[in-house]
Amino acid sequence: MEPTVFISYALDDELDREWVSLFSERLRENNVQVTLDKWALKFGDHLPEFMSNAIANNNFVLIVCTPRYKLRSESREGGVGYEGDIMTSELFTTRNHRKFIPILRKGNLKTGIPNWLAGKYAVDLTGEVYSESQFQDLLSTILSQKRIVEKKVEKKINKKENSKTISTVEQIGTEFEYTPVKIERIIIEDATLPLNDGTRGSALYLIPFQLNIKPTYPWIRLFEETWDNPPEFTMMYRPRIASVVGDRINLNGTSVEEVEKYHRRTLLLVIDQVNQTIMNQERDEYKKQQQEKSQVEVHLKKLVEVGKRITFD
Repeated sequence: MEPTVFISYALDDELDREWVSLFSERLRENNVQVTLDKWALKFGDHLPEFMSNAIANNNFVLIVCTPRYKLRSESREGGVGYEGDIMTSELFTTRNHRKFIPILRKGNLKTGIPNWLAGKYAVDLTGEVYSESQFQDLLSTILSQKRIVEKKVEKKINKKENSKTISTVEQIGTEFEYTPVKIERIIIEDATLPLNDGTRGSALYLIPFQLNIKPTYPWIRLFEETWDNPPEFTMMYRPRIASVVGDRINLNGTSVEEVEKYHRRTLLLVIDQVNQTIMNQERDEYKKQQQEKSQVEVHLKKLVEVGKRITFD
């Protein structure tokens, strides 16, 4: 199931409305379900009810912060103020801090972030052309649950008991699934042409490679770091030419002959090492999450059992 987000923002001007729409469209293109007031509301809808449901029922709330948003939120003005009341109330009762993510659109941490969000790690998307790495980091945070396939805890019938829930870390680990990133082909039609003007390196060009999936930001960052320090390389190895954009790896400053003779093996080695590292990290995180979930289930079960025994007759 795709993760869901609700976007909270203040309508400063037409440019801000356009930015929020484009930002929301980009999230949708990356398999995120977005609840946006201008898309969801119809004439006659009850606004407070819409805002309450949107905040409660979405996996994440992205808060587009500007000086105007900060002012309206802190003065509890209009819809922004009402949303702020709901969000602070949920934060206080559930302590689910990771659900609420500040997106700094204008200003800085002091002038754009409301006081009740102070101290939270904010995504910096300031500027007309915002940071791609920051956007990818946000996206990987939202989509992280998609890389983990959760299954119901297996229930086995015990001959001496009616049923017993098995929720050990060992069993939980077997439920984890990871899709490794692989190269499917060279995108020949998008390879660039060499300049061939006689200058140094003018015979080299960009070669893109199609991946089977779009990697997460942690995968991208580790791949680029590992390419610059590969486990094995030849004399023709070229550092700092590899980058990942969307579902592509680009080698910018090589030739198809070099790829065939030298870079193919380096690419496979680097991708294999990165897949192994990321898989181990995600498995450990999955086990941790499931162990915490199991502890909560055990605690609640104990509360129910002991609570039934306690009487006040």
